[in-house]
Amino acid sequence: MSKLALLMNQWLADITRKLHNNFYLYLSALLTVFVLLDASLFHVGENMRDKAFDLMVKNRVIVPKADKDIVIVDINEASLSAMAEEYGRWPWPRQVMGEFLENIQAQQPKAVVFDILFSDPDVYNPDSDTYFNDVIASTNNTFFPMLRLATESDTLSQVTPNMIPGISYAPLDLETAPPKSSPKTIAIVLPHLEAAFNSQHLGTHNIYPDK
Repeated sequence: MSKLALLMNQWLADITRKLHNNFYLYLSALLTVFVLLDASLFHVGENMRDKAFDLMVKNRVIVPKADKDIVIVDINEASLSAMAEEYGRWPWPRQVMGEFLENIQAQQPKAVVFDILFSDPDVYNPDSDTYFNDVIASTNNTFFPMLRLATESDTLSQVTPNMIPGISYAPLDLETAPPKSSPKTIAIVLPHLEAAFNSQHLGTHNIYPDK
């Protein structure tokens, strides 16, 4: 390996001597040609930044410690099996979520964030929906998701941002925001429960992968 490196160094030195001061000029010209060809034909470096970042994260030496103040409650196979005899596997009646929220609130958390989209009524257990809704209404620190659909479907929607409590345009969007007299519709799935919808504690839970 060292012999190969030595030969390469000698080869580069010979080229540099022959080209004299024009070596770096030719090198920059070659790199310019490569960049132009890549931009128009090959697209090798198009996602290089994202790939380099992914590689650094994947092979990082120091992994941040989990925040001890954040607790994730996962609905996994173990919990599904444990609840199956009384409530079935999934979906559970909303009463289960209401009782869960009551127990969590008793521990005085700063916030409770659901990552479940409660978008449809429970037609088989309407009383269960009512119970969960009442529990939500009694809290002021519970957050719920809404699902942003593809922008191509915006024209098919009848929902505008000003119809959603607590939602407003970000500062960067103010210049392109439509006038209030003709607000733009957005395709979005909202929580069905009235207390969740009116809580002003909504946020999208879409995941957009790097391209």
